[in-house]
Amino acid sequence: MSTTDVDVANQAERQSVAATEIDWDDIDKASHQSHALLRELAESELLAELVAEAVEDLGRRLAEVDHTERLLLLSPTDRDWVLEVLVGDDAPPAEPAPPSTAYSVLSVRGGFNFTIFHRDGTDGRLVASVTRFEQPGSCYTCRASLVQTLGTTNDTLALILRRRTAPIAEHAAADPERIASVRARLRAVEVSR
Repeated sequence: MSTTDVDVANQAERQSVAATEIDWDDIDKASHQSHALLRELAESELLAELVAEAVEDLGRRLAEVDHTERLLLLSPTDRDWVLEVLVGDDAPPAEPAPPSTAYSVLSVRGGFNFTIFHRDGTDGRLVASVTRFEQPGSCYTCRASLVQTLGTTNDTLALILRRRTAPIAEHAAADPERIASVRARLRAVEVSR
């Protein structure tokens, strides 16, 4: 094992422990902890290694997440967190919905529109209250109750760190077209520093 491999392995363990220590019940504290961790990961050799491993096992990793743009990078069964990468496409955003759990996002490449919604007091319908463009380097943390959408482009790459609320569900295997599309978008986006 080379010195670089040892450094990457040590960094992976250090970050795994740091992710486990995130206090998702205190959203301000979780924001501070997760932003530091995601920024360190984005600047490391570990990110390129994790994405390369995920591409090798793309069919299974796409099948393990319930959103077409997310790819599972790490999901240690003995830890309470999941690390995913958001791979952008030009599809319109999904319907506004609250996430299943609190999470933090770091925009690594490209960017995306993030829209927050609130319920209208008169008729209860969802109304967009804030839309902002998240450019590379921007990082934010969302509560599980926040109703939101993301609009991405083909060059978007973002890291998502979230609390695990349940075991990763087994989904049907990803179809070959979806696998080919995500693989092509990952190749088009430079992942290394």
